[in-house]
Amino acid sequence: MRNRFIKYIGKEALIAEGEKVLLAVSGGVDSMVMAKLFAEAGIPHALAHCNFNLRNEEAERDEEFVKRYARDHGIKLFVKHFNTRQYAADNRLSIQMAARKLRFDWFDELSVKYNYQLIATGHHRDDQIETFF
Repeated sequence: MRNRFIKYIGKEALIAEGEKVLLAVSGGVDSMVMAKLFAEAGIPHALAHCNFNLRNEEAERDEEFVKRYARDHGIKLFVKHFNTRQYAADNRLSIQMAARKLRFDWFDELSVKYNYQLIATGHHRDDQIETFF
């Protein structure tokens, strides 16, 4: 898989020499495989994890998992907690759209502040809602 990943990035010219990538990781399989592939490929990157405070203990477990992964692999990690329900109510958005807006605004902020040229999200072929938006 690693070789296919590296070959695809080169073929599509997705990452230029010297560019740094901010990886959006949830702690789920898709984003953690992405993180592993970036590490194995030697591509400069950091991780960004959002806790939307929507899933109680499950969200806390995901956050701890991502923190442990980053610590164990020596990867820079950014974590942010959001009051997603309040933001959705204040802005008359669905929870999903509020989370998406909060997430990408924060990723953009991190990119500017820490000079990440690219943002990568991990999702699989059936994650059509992310692709759609």
